[in-house]
Parts: sequence; structure tokens; C-alpha cells
Amino acid sequence: MFDDPNGGSGVAFAVAAGNRRIAQEVAQTAERNAAVAHAWKAEADKLAARVRELELALAVEKAHAAGREAQFDAYEEAYPTSPLRADSGKRFARNGLVKTRGRLIYEATFDRIAVANGIRQPTEYRVD
Repeated sequence: MFDDPNGGSGVAFAVAAGNRRIAQEVAQTAERNAAVAHAWKAEADKLAARVRELELALAVEKAHAAGREAQFDAYEEAYPTSPLRADSGKRFARNGLVKTRGRLIYEATFDRIAVANGIRQPTEYRVD
């Protein structure tokens, strides 16, 4: 057997050198893993912030829609003979009830905005 410079056997010297190399590789792997974990955490934080923004925007849109619906209901109540309440000659597919002229205005606008926002089949998302 060969002796190492410190007076130990060659096998022990080789094992110690191998262990140091393995320890360095483990430390480097741990550093890379920590960097990757940090990057994923930063990405998750950005996505969570975006979700909060979108939830707020959705809440505002819901409030706006509810306000407009209440406004329209009040208008219908105040003006029961409005031409917007007249029969359009069209019917709801699911129950055959009359679609008013006002309803057709709603549907046209809903469909236009839905398509502009990437919804290919708006009728899948509104009562028709």
C-alpha cells in the first residue's frame, strides 16, 4: 500500500479525498437546488399577486354588472311600456319565452365583448 503525506494508508487517503469530493458535489447541488427553489418561489409570488389583481378586477366587474342590472330593473319598473320591453319576435331556446328588444341589445353587446376577449362561443356562457 501507498502512504499518504500525512502518514496514513493510501486507502484511507483515497477514501477521504473521495468523501471531500462528494461533500463538495452535495454542497454544489444544494446551492443549485436553493437557487431553483428561490426562482420558483419568486414566480409563485408573482402569480399570487396577479391572481389577487384579477380577483379584484372581477369583483369590480361584478359590482358594475349588478349596479347596471338594478338600474335597468328600475327603468323597466318606471317605464313598463318602453319600446325596449316590446316583443322582438325571438324566443329563448330553453323555454320559448319572449326575448324583448332590450334583451337583444344585451345579447349583441355580450357576444361582441365576449368574442373580443377570446370567447369563441359566447352563447355557451349566457342564457339563450
